[in-house]
Amino acid sequence: QRKIAEREKRAADSQRKKMEKEAQRLMEKEQNKIGVKLS
Repeated sequence: QRKIAEREKRAADSQRKKMEKEAQRLMEKEQNKIGVKLS
């Protein structure tokens, strides 16, 4: 039972990291767009 919880926690962590990375990438993309408009 405990092993399953550990594995699910790890899966949730890696999922969250993936989402954060993706959000970071999207934000940088948006900032690049804005930067291009400004220059």
